[in-house]
Amino acid sequence: IDMPRLTISAQLNDPSLAQKEIKLPINGELSVNLKTKTLRSNLQSQFDESNLKTTLTILGFEQPAFAFTTEIDQLNIDRYLGAPSKTKSSTNTKVAETPIDLSALKTINANGKISIGKLQFSNIKVSALQLPLRASKGKIELYDFSAQLYQGSIKGNINVDANNNTFTIQQSMNGISINPL
Repeated sequence: IDMPRLTISAQLNDPSLAQKEIKLPINGELSVNLKTKTLRSNLQSQFDESNLKTTLTILGFEQPAFAFTTEIDQLNIDRYLGAPSKTKSSTNTKVAETPIDLSALKTINANGKISIGKLQFSNIKVSALQLPLRASKGKIELYDFSAQLYQGSIKGNINVDANNNTFTIQQSMNGISINPL
């Protein structure tokens, strides 16, 4: 099955978001081979001030393996979620710890990379964000991630192990100006 000129018009409506309606035009190509059980796609979208390009390959349909790259020139998540609240919470409030159920991650098999030129989230502005990702056998790794922020940089690794229900974060920050934060 080949769709060389795929066009999709998606619309997301959520009254709880700051931007209640998001229109997402998607263009590209898609091919599916039922004999080899593969799907390949190259898709582009432009919404608000963001340009997005992604490639996706899926090998196998019963236990799929995903390979992807996603490039976004700029993304302002605050535009959709709203700016963070300036109210301070009480420091005396105790919250009961509840284990996070990571079992859904055990079946993910993926390799990919997400690149974002400029990102704003909770009023924090980041540029040149690189997020390489590997996921297999219940382990998800954001390895060698990097970004530039406030005249400095951050690099590191984040590992999630659904088998042991653990998180590991290793990072280094260099030359970040704390005044804008």
